[in-house]
Formats: sequence, structure tokens, C-alpha cells
Amino acid sequence: MKKKALLPLLLGVMVFLAGCDYSKPENRDGFFFNTFVEPMDKLIHWLGSSFNNDYGLAIIVLVLAIRVVLLPFMLSNYKNSHMMREKMKVAKPDIDAIQEKVKRSRTQEEKMAANQEMMEVYKKYDMNPMKSMLGCLPMLIQMPIIMGLFFVLKISF
Repeated sequence: MKKKALLPLLLGVMVFLAGCDYSKPENRDGFFFNTFVEPMDKLIHWLGSSFNNDYGLAIIVLVLAIRVVLLPFMLSNYKNSHMMREKMKVAKPDIDAIQEKVKRSRTQEEKMAANQEMMEVYKKYDMNPMKSMLGCLPMLIQMPIIMGLFFVLKISF
């Protein structure tokens, strides 16, 4: 069921990315190109000329700069995930008992009551499930930047 639900999303992403073909000069406009590819192109050429036309070194410096900028986000995520694992070890027996209640429940009211108990356990152990959802934020931030770098390398060299 879940795989079938992801199929339209996958097809949509494929169609979207197929529209990002910048190999032809007439396709070099639009939001993504103007926001990520063109500034990245100018930056790579500026860095390359600064390093005596060594574009390999320019790419390395650019990627390292991106990683340094995102380092505080990544460290925060590592810390939060470690704290969540430690809290989960302590709360695991309570959570397992409540999950068993959810499996045995027959009515919607019983399931809602069990889910309410789960929220109370999260509150008791100071756990926030939404904090773990932010773990992909650094990746989501750097993905369009790295994609812009990829397209620059694809169309320039």
C-alpha cells in the first residue's frame, strides 16, 4: 500500500527533474537555474580563476565551505538523536506496553486513549518525536546547492 502511494510522488519527481535539462541554452532560465545554477556558475568561475584556473580545488573549497556553514545544524541533529536514543532506552518498556494496548484495542476510542497515553509517556520522559523529524534539514538545505553545482559542471565543462 505504501509503495503504491509513493509511486505518483516518484513519477512527479522524475517529471520535475526531466524539466531541469540545462544542456540546451534555451532551457537556461527559470527559478532553479536563476537561483542556484547561475550563482554557483559565477562562484565556481571566480574561485577557479582565484586558484590559478584550478577548478578541482575550487570545487573542494566550495563543498568544504557549504559543510562548514551547515556544521552547527548537523552537530545539533547528532546531539538530539543521541539524546533521543538515550531517552528511548529508558522509556522503551512503557512504550512497548502502550503499543501492545494499541494492537489489542478494538474500537477507535481505545486506540485514541492509547495514543493519548503515548503522548503522556513522551511528555514524562521529555521526548519530542517532531525533533527527530528535523534530522534531514541539513541534507534538504544542501541538496539544491549541490544539484546546482552538478548542473554547473554539466553545462560548463
